[in-house]
Amino acid sequence: MSNSGLRFNTSVQLVRELPVPIWENDGIVSQRTVTDEDRRIFEEVIKMLRELLENVSKLAKDTEGTSEEDLLEIVADAVTIFFKAPLIKEISPVAPTPLKAYSIFVLSPKLRRLFLKKSLVEFAEQLAELGSEGLSRISPLFDPETSDKVYRVWVAFPAGTSAPLNAYSLIAYMLVVSSLSWVLSFGTGKELSVIRLAAILKTLARALDPLNPVNAAKELGGFLLGGVISKERLDEIYKAIETDENIKMAEELATAQSKSVVNSVSLVLVDFASIQEYIFRSQELRTVAAASHLVDLAVHAHFLIYLRLNGLRIPPEAQLYNGGGNIFMVLPASFVQQIKKLAKEYSDKNELKIFVASSPFISSYPEASKRLDEDMHFEKHRVDLASQLQSLVKAPLPREDGKPKLCTMCYSDWATTTIVTPAGTREVCKKCAAMYELGSKMHFKPKWESRVQLDKDISFVPEDLFEAGWDQVLKSIMEVIAGHDLPVEGRIRDYAVIKFDGNAMRDFMLSSKTLTEAVERSFRIDMALKNAYLQALRALYQGVAQINKDEARKEVARVYLGTIYMGGDDGFIIAPAWLAVPLGHLIAEEFSREIGLQRGLKVGIAAGPARMNVWSLLECASALMDLGKKTLRQLEPKGYGEYLSVVAFDIYDSGSPSGATAKERIYRLSRKLKNAPLDENIDSLQPYFIKKSNLTGGSPPELWDTLGRYILFYDHRKTPAWTRTNAQKIYQEVFKFAYLASHNLDQSKTTLEIERLKAMRRVTLESWREVSPSKYWRPKLAIFLARQIARRSKSQEVDFNRLAYMRLLEMAQRSITDKEMRPVPLADVLTLIKITKGGAW
Repeated sequence: MSNSGLRFNTSVQLVRELPVPIWENDGIVSQRTVTDEDRRIFEEVIKMLRELLENVSKLAKDTEGTSEEDLLEIVADAVTIFFKAPLIKEISPVAPTPLKAYSIFVLSPKLRRLFLKKSLVEFAEQLAELGSEGLSRISPLFDPETSDKVYRVWVAFPAGTSAPLNAYSLIAYMLVVSSLSWVLSFGTGKELSVIRLAAILKTLARALDPLNPVNAAKELGGFLLGGVISKERLDEIYKAIETDENIKMAEELATAQSKSVVNSVSLVLVDFASIQEYIFRSQELRTVAAASHLVDLAVHAHFLIYLRLNGLRIPPEAQLYNGGGNIFMVLPASFVQQIKKLAKEYSDKNELKIFVASSPFISSYPEASKRLDEDMHFEKHRVDLASQLQSLVKAPLPREDGKPKLCTMCYSDWATTTIVTPAGTREVCKKCAAMYELGSKMHFKPKWESRVQLDKDISFVPEDLFEAGWDQVLKSIMEVIAGHDLPVEGRIRDYAVIKFDGNAMRDFMLSSKTLTEAVERSFRIDMALKNAYLQALRALYQGVAQINKDEARKEVARVYLGTIYMGGDDGFIIAPAWLAVPLGHLIAEEFSREIGLQRGLKVGIAAGPARMNVWSLLECASALMDLGKKTLRQLEPKGYGEYLSVVAFDIYDSGSPSGATAKERIYRLSRKLKNAPLDENIDSLQPYFIKKSNLTGGSPPELWDTLGRYILFYDHRKTPAWTRTNAQKIYQEVFKFAYLASHNLDQSKTTLEIERLKAMRRVTLESWREVSPSKYWRPKLAIFLARQIARRSKSQEVDFNRLAYMRLLEMAQRSITDKEMRPVPLADVLTLIKITKGGAW
């Protein structure tokens, strides 16, 4: 017996089969046995949960008007939200964000009253003003340690001892069983919170004793709920654990794979449509950030709260998936029409397009998904002629001079007011004016003022780090993200847009046989991206920290400030240009590792000066990402296989480049995109692939093996195998070099890294001039470089040009052999150098 009083039946060996493998000990693991360490962590998780239940119970009891039924519901909500803690995990545990908003509302009756009957914008403003003290009331929910340990329980413990239960996550199974128990009991007169808690305890107890979960559930219930709820209610829960038929039926439905239909239960999909149009209606970063923030807030919190305030109290576990503009729920069939009615009301009030599809419950997830898709297609193509005409025809609104003018931000509505921006006064519509203000107040300001926790011993507040209040930063957001301190001085630096999206994720989800497996797969996708993002930021920090820890914190803060969206399987980051390529590439690598090498990302990176239009660079990044997808599909028609991820990048000097420009530039030079013989034109090998064999300890991914090691000067000989451990070391080395190559730390002289990169650029341009135009420029290049090296004898002083010639020759010799002549990617050499220097020189 442990010191908590919980007893594990260790005579039963629990073996978890993992349909989506995990990454452990530098490799993928498809089967693992539950260890004593897993059990210890499970016990710690239960203790953390007990602490949370004590906190929310006290909050509820201290709030006037809270009934015993209310308390029971809050406790049941707290348990299920707690086991979704990894999904709430963020780099700032205290920033009041959309992911935390729903938990705050549901678990704190006192704070809940701050958000009653608010519009989406009002709700967002209220949340932004909450501050970290409000979040501390439901500690330890947002603690990173809680998230990490709960994640371990998600992947470690199976739902049973034999097939098919041992292939399902215990926690995913628990959430589905509890949600189905609630739905099946709805309208029967039973106390729904009692049924939910009984289902939760009975399922969780399988971790303690899979052979006798009923007795173990009572033991677990006594530890978790004793003193939190009354003994009478606890006895009711124990009775339901033993006898409730709906819980037994829910246990069967959670893992059934048949196409049988349960008409009293509905699967409901809420789709927030035209999100890209809503978010990118304006070409101003703050309005884009505000729109993205509001969509996130609606999907993760506000719409669900709106349903609650209108009588539909949907438990957290019944929300099977929130993200990517979708909410997927299991509900009583009687809820469907009411949800459709409320969704239309909400849509009209908040100017969001929302569609609701439904299907009777079917155990087979692929069949259920197919029916939901069909119904959603029908809903989206129904025509309400009056509303369509109303949205298309907008009467001109004359200005003071009597002449109507279009909004200079979105160009889709009439200007009615003016706002002051760093670029001057602009005439804008009412919506863009509101979004511009909200973008500063709700997205960037909380990030600037909140504590960032990168690791246990690495935390900071950007405001303190930069020694600048938000009012000082407000007019120079892009410059700060690009790499400037305040006040902004000197040459304006470059920034980059990094955009990424999952490959063939729909097929990945449709591989789920049951609802429980689908819940776990969606969880793994979300966690893969979160963990990949954090791993990349840690590598960035560790690399720059070798130079200066405060500067390392600043670079992490810039990326955090510029993270506009990160969720599900896609993201949009604005970052300093110098770090963009290794950061985007590392996120793609880590995403694949975290999802068991079953899928990857397509990544587009577009860089330009800090004052270049962000909308233009976003369009370019999206185009590069789509180009990568097309190239990947030529090798992997299904979108996955040996080739997992694809990365494309470019940099633009001036103007407003478009997606068409981005595609044309890459297509014109890339040898991968056109099946043509080598000619006199300069070579590119974009886009660059990441393969399974790279990530399982093989050779480095193509970008690093072909290009990166020559340009970013890491010692590839130290890491012949690209394991995760070795790759992390390389990335730290790359971030360190790239930082020094883009920052002149001593004004009296340039760094060695700057000199090296300048020499590589100088030698590449010189060599190209010497050997072109010619169809045979590739062998001529090798000869020219060898001669240049021979002419420059070794000396005691560092000869940067000679080193550059040697590096370029090594690259050329790898492409030119006795058997064949392959492309020599000089175009990519120049592009990567230009991005890496970050506009510093």
